Amino acid sequence: MKKWLIGFVLLVFFGVAFGQEADLSVVQENIERYKAIKYANHPRGFASWIQGILFILCAYHLLAFFENRNKAYLFYSLYVFCFLLYFSFSNFHLFYSGLTQPLNEYLFYPIQFFGYAAYIAFGQQVINTKKVVPEWHRFMNYGIRITLAMGVTFFLIQLMGLSTSTLTLFSILLFPTSLIAVGTYVVLAAKLKYKHVFFFVSGSFIYFILAYVALFYSLQGTAGKYTFSFTPLVFMQIGAVIESLMFALLVGYQQRKDRLARENVELALAKQAQQATELQLKALRAQMNPHFIFNSLNSINHFIIKEDAEQASDYLTKFSKLIRQTLEYSNQNTISLEAEVKHLSLYIKLEQIRMKSSFDYIQDIDPALNLSSISIPPLVLQPFVENAIWHGLNPKTSENKRLLLSIQPSESGIDIYIEDNGVGRVAASQQPKLRRSFGTQITKERMNTYQPDGLVAIEFIDLEDAKGPAGTRVIVRLKSE
Repeated sequence: MKKWLIGFVLLVFFGVAFGQEADLSVVQENIERYKAIKYANHPRGFASWIQGILFILCAYHLLAFFENRNKAYLFYSLYVFCFLLYFSFSNFHLFYSGLTQPLNEYLFYPIQFFGYAAYIAFGQQVINTKKVVPEWHRFMNYGIRITLAMGVTFFLIQLMGLSTSTLTLFSILLFPTSLIAVGTYVVLAAKLKYKHVFFFVSGSFIYFILAYVALFYSLQGTAGKYTFSFTPLVFMQIGAVIESLMFALLVGYQQRKDRLARENVELALAKQAQQATELQLKALRAQMNPHFIFNSLNSINHFIIKEDAEQASDYLTKFSKLIRQTLEYSNQNTISLEAEVKHLSLYIKLEQIRMKSSFDYIQDIDPALNLSSISIPPLVLQPFVENAIWHGLNPKTSENKRLLLSIQPSESGIDIYIEDNGVGRVAASQQPKLRRSFGTQITKERMNTYQPDGLVAIEFIDLEDAKGPAGTRVIVRLKSE
């Protein structure tokens, strides 16, 4: 492929070198006269306005490329930059004309081919030909290489001073090149039927039609047949601005489409995360229910073995009610704090029966609180109460065992206190016969899953008095959002 491109460049180069007319005085005279008309009658204000629009479009999309690394922005900026540089060659009144005018002699024609190469690359990006139509993508890659080779060829031609018939050669080579480029995208537009492809093809058509109008009258001018009082470049400038604006709309449309796609992906991920959270909560509840049932069945078995029919009947009645509530709550993600407290009170009564009323239960709830309006995961407080009873109060040998449930407002929300005056956590951990409680760890996981943003905090405090450990206080802090 590289050898083919080198051969193509040499063919065009030597074709121009040996194809010069013997008598060039008439042609040269017409060209000089045409240039005088072209530059003298170029509308300065309009040209500067065109330059301003193109500069803003180029700079904005170049910055957009550096921000998100989307190559479509880069190739669009390069395409507009080629326009910007090309049109500056015919405007001597810009603040940067002193920098661009020396390049006119060498880049007037090459810059157009370089721009067309950027145009093809831009089309590849916005249509996503590499993924949608890979066979056309490879074909366009060849088009980019050929167009760049033409630009290099014309640069060499102008560098060697063989520019007398350059305009004619330029028009001959440009026509099939642009025709193939536009034709390619027309075929893709008909094949793909994407809205953004319509923007691309429409802008391209408008530009190429007006560009060929400008080229036609430019050829007329070099032949001495130019009749207008203004430069034909105006047609090309109008086409370039219209095309650039349509391409900007295309980029904006594509950007909006990408943003909506990202939002849909984020929404889908959020739904998946929510589903995962719900599944995790269900799994944790599934662990909680067998845990509680196992404890209750042990209590029933204890009364049956002791042949205490009245206690067994009372316990079974309360237990069946508790199981019914538990099954009902297990299908809910949250319940009211009021329902949780009632359920917890029933559980504590069952434990009091089991322990033969060896401890007192005290409730201290602020009457100003509306517990029915506060939501928490179901059965979330029961493991802490269970620990207080079986790990704190049960090992205690002295009398006056006490369990406190207190719910009070706080500066950040609501604090729930579960306090016992038992042996304390240190002494409980040293009792070999006390089984390990799985409920507390599960509850922590449930609370973290329910409020992953740190709106729920659980704190353990070891109580002490003059004699030493005096129980444990658990604080569940529910923070307001």
